[in-house]
Amino acid sequence: MYYQGCLWGGKVPEVIEMIDCLQDNVNKDLENDVIAIWHDESHINKYFSEHQDIVHTLGPEYAYPEVVSSYCNFEPKIIHLAKDNSKYQQ
Repeated sequence: MYYQGCLWGGKVPEVIEMIDCLQDNVNKDLENDVIAIWHDESHINKYFSEHQDIVHTLGPEYAYPEVVSSYCNFEPKIIHLAKDNSKYQQ
């Protein structure tokens, strides 16, 4: 399962707890000169995968990929628009 960092939420106490945990994890990485490949998405994916009992996962229709829509057999609720990231990719 891959969780996109573009859409998440929850009840305030649980979100604050998650943010504090993510901040601690990022700071521990920085102390060891480590930066996650996809920065916040890497950390939030790890958090969500380790807390599946409290995470409600939305379907892919909430980040419907404009670029590969021809491969999707579901109706979009939120369209994830294409953008040119070529200058950032290696």
